[in-house]
Amino acid sequence: MKSAVFLGPTLSSALARQYLPGCEIRPPAAQGDVLRALKSGATRLGIIDGYFDAVPSVTHKEILYAIETGAIVFGSSSMGALRAAELHAFGMIGVGRIFELYRDGDLEDDDEVAVLHAPESAGYHPISEAMVNIRDRIDAALQEGIVDGALATQLIALAKAMPYGTRSFKRLLAVARESSIQSSRLDRFEFFVTSPHESLKERDAVALLRRMASGEDQPLTPSIRIPRTLFFERLFQEVERET
Repeated sequence: MKSAVFLGPTLSSALARQYLPGCEIRPPAAQGDVLRALKSGATRLGIIDGYFDAVPSVTHKEILYAIETGAIVFGSSSMGALRAAELHAFGMIGVGRIFELYRDGDLEDDDEVAVLHAPESAGYHPISEAMVNIRDRIDAALQEGIVDGALATQLIALAKAMPYGTRSFKRLLAVARESSIQSSRLDRFEFFVTSPHESLKERDAVALLRRMASGEDQPLTPSIRIPRTLFFERLFQEVERET
């Protein structure tokens, strides 16, 4: 069974192949890309990263179509977690904590996973930090006793108020120091958050790759057949005409 993984700034391709040897690494998923992967013969699809905003996002119907044709579709970390939360009832397999937070309604905003990143030629290097990663690191600092509950709440509010493309731990610390928060309260936090660590998005991506590598999941018998809308048919035909 051919596996394809849509991956960008969350995890390096080299690391992904360590967890799922032989997988085909594709760019972050955009509209039509799931259909393109099916056309290439992929039957196990892992959606981690995906485009949005300036690029049309991967559509719900193409994912449902993939499931309908017998493909197994996994999602985690970023766009994959969003789509899996929306489509898990129809057979998409969500993996990881971020998926669970969206599924359970604890997170709702798309900007929680959104980041700016460099182009493919620069390895999709992330330029900003995802809000879910900031929340996770602040929570870890709280559990370690590095910050108290009041400071954690303040830091999360400051980060959430930033446009997603400007979020980073460096920027958060600068804004915090410009506010009423005493610098001395931030020194230990700065050392903690800037030390090397595996982000929540990375952990969820690895969990997805391990789940795919396990082979434990089998194709489902779809409970519904998706309506063949004019938009979907046009997208399908567009992909079919590509060489």
